[in-house]
Amino acid sequence: MRIFCTGVSGCDKAAYIGEALRLAKRHGISAKHFHVGDLFLKEALRRRRNLSALNILNVSEDTRGDWLSTVFERVLRDVRGTEHSVINTHAVFYWKKVFSRAIDTHYAKEYDPDMFITFIDNSEGIKERLAANPQWRSQGLTVDEIELWQNVEVEVTRMLADMLQKPHHVLPRRQPPEPVFTTMFLPELPRVYVSFPMSNLKDPKLAGKIDDFVEKLRDRFTVITPRAIEIGTEYTDVVGQQTVHRDLHWFIRGTDITIVYYPLNVRSTGVDREVKEAFETGKEVWMVDALEKSPFLKHFSHAIFPDEKQLFAFLDEHGFSSVRKKGLYSLPKDWKRRYGRFLDART
Repeated sequence: MRIFCTGVSGCDKAAYIGEALRLAKRHGISAKHFHVGDLFLKEALRRRRNLSALNILNVSEDTRGDWLSTVFERVLRDVRGTEHSVINTHAVFYWKKVFSRAIDTHYAKEYDPDMFITFIDNSEGIKERLAANPQWRSQGLTVDEIELWQNVEVEVTRMLADMLQKPHHVLPRRQPPEPVFTTMFLPELPRVYVSFPMSNLKDPKLAGKIDDFVEKLRDRFTVITPRAIEIGTEYTDVVGQQTVHRDLHWFIRGTDITIVYYPLNVRSTGVDREVKEAFETGKEVWMVDALEKSPFLKHFSHAIFPDEKQLFAFLDEHGFSSVRKKGLYSLPKDWKRRYGRFLDART
């Protein structure tokens, strides 16, 4: 498996990839991790001793391109003969308020990845990490700039994936490593987006109930949840617009099934919109809602269950049984029969 990963500075993707690859080792999978940023800095220091992380991005775009070409040539040479590898890089740089390219499509084609992954995170978390980093402190990035940088990072990576006709996944950082591991090494596993009223998270008991529900689903699916990238205290119009775009166009469209969870009879405009988006883009929509009688939600869903117990009985009946035991994942022998319709829908 060859995986091409992107993400903006400060999204902590290297640590997250590391967590996933340690989980892969527990499954007997060894993957080589190529951190292009570190290799690029080493190459720059080899060329010019006066450079450092503080001023490396001040060199011209042409010079950066030449040095990155050298780095990618070495990476491609080292990749040969390895069964599993991960390239960790940026799609674009954002420096001095200007976007510039950080990858050469030639080398992406030469690497011939099986998939692309872009890691994202809460913009306030990224802002804090960048402010603690001497290289980025002087840039003084706002949450709006970080939101837009992440948007560009995702869209440039998506264009590259589309050009090479490869799948592209957007994964939020604040999740356990399991979704990254299963995305990378069990891509056949159905992908689920869990939708629920974010207002319920204000109640610790309800938040715990939602977390338990999501954890049970992780036994059966690759799970993405909006809780992994909650809106912080620095709310702006850009943050709000990006949140809507992310959930509807990156998470829901990048998954196979949307499972709606209402722990209380509290309606949510956001959930209703996510249900409609999922249904109209060909996704399965299943709901857990004890009191739902609206003909509108019934129209935009495939099944409604009065409680969790009946949902999980439905999953067992339709072949979505547990694939995780004692923290380890394995697909059933008849996974093609069980998941075939979702795999067919991806092509």
